[in-house]
Amino acid sequence: MCLELYCYAQFFEMILYRVAKNMVKQCVTVIEWKHIFGGLFNDDGPVSIRDEIAIFEKIQKIIQAQFPLF
Repeated sequence: MCLELYCYAQFFEMILYRVAKNMVKQCVTVIEWKHIFGGLFNDDGPVSIRDEIAIFEKIQKIIQAQFPLF
């Protein structure tokens, strides 16, 4: 059950944010994400690749706003 939640777009975004924030707190300076595109879905069905990339970019902007030196 939990594995399927990782593929739900809202949970994926929250998990991505939390993982990125924890990595910054651990002084990780470079993060390389490995992700298989086309695996996320929401209430309307599969999420487009553009929307998946937008999630990564949104989290990146949030993390950079909170930690400007990152």
